[in-house]
Amino acid sequence: MSGIEQNIKDIRSRIQKAAEKSGKSGEEIKLVVVTKTVEAERVNEAIRYGIEIIGENRVQEAEEKFKQITERVEKHLVGHLQTNKAKKAVELFDFIQSVDSARIAEEIDREAKRFGVTVLGTGVNPGFVMDALPVFLSTICKNVEKVEVTRIVNASLRREPLQRKIGAGITVEEFQHKVEEKKLGHVGLLESLVMIADTLGWDLVINETIEPIVAKNSLKTEYFEVEPGKVAGIFQTVTGAKNGEIRLKLVLRMEIDAKEQFDRTQIFGEPDVDMKIQNGVFGDDATVAIVVNLIDAVVDAPPGFLTMKGLPFLPHLT
Repeated sequence: MSGIEQNIKDIRSRIQKAAEKSGKSGEEIKLVVVTKTVEAERVNEAIRYGIEIIGENRVQEAEEKFKQITERVEKHLVGHLQTNKAKKAVELFDFIQSVDSARIAEEIDREAKRFGVTVLGTGVNPGFVMDALPVFLSTICKNVEKVEVTRIVNASLRREPLQRKIGAGITVEEFQHKVEEKKLGHVGLLESLVMIADTLGWDLVINETIEPIVAKNSLKTEYFEVEPGKVAGIFQTVTGAKNGEIRLKLVLRMEIDAKEQFDRTQIFGEPDVDMKIQNGVFGDDATVAIVVNLIDAVVDAPPGFLTMKGLPFLPHLT
């Protein structure tokens, strides 16, 4: 057995064990193998041993490598996408995992239209629970004065990358340093607020804060041990104000051993709306569901780059 084959076998075994602990099947979890800096020959070998998705983070390097990839595989672009690479990225990749600027979105839109394809930016958060869902709920209101969206997540039940993303186990000083370097925190909360504000026609002054949640007692997960005084989670808030009054507020709290989980949307208007999803939406499962359920809507949509605002809701039920 080759080293690559053994490594894949070991990783899948770890995935299966982690899935079983969460009451899931390992088959429900997609493995994306990041192949940046790896020779095409070794990538082809990995694909032959069952790898179905590969990820590259540099468009130019990927273009040359893909010419040598002889096996059929799904290709993802992971990491930051430069505007001048967007055109080529649309040609090369099946999925673009991150779009973080309007210029890139506009470039993808132009290229998608040129190729006659539809690209949808979706997910669970961002993509649904803290933006599309509040927008949908607001459609029954004759007027809206204020919106508050809260998501509480027990990170102990989530995978290692999420626990690492919230800074589990590091010092408060390390946490603050990583926030300053933009290496820690949830990406998308600000964008969710902008989507809601744009839909409601609100021009707001936006402010974002990211604070550590500090452990009072010793905590332990499958991946980390958190000592008292170390970081156990993240408290991230984005607000939008007009004339000094907060009109829109999004709160995301993710922590190890959280005592409760929920997603809540409160709309203050006519009428008031208060919807709470007890135990919250589990992101991994829901992401798969939302992608599958929107396939028909994407197929029927015109070419271009769309957000959730551009698609009808619940198309799989029509």
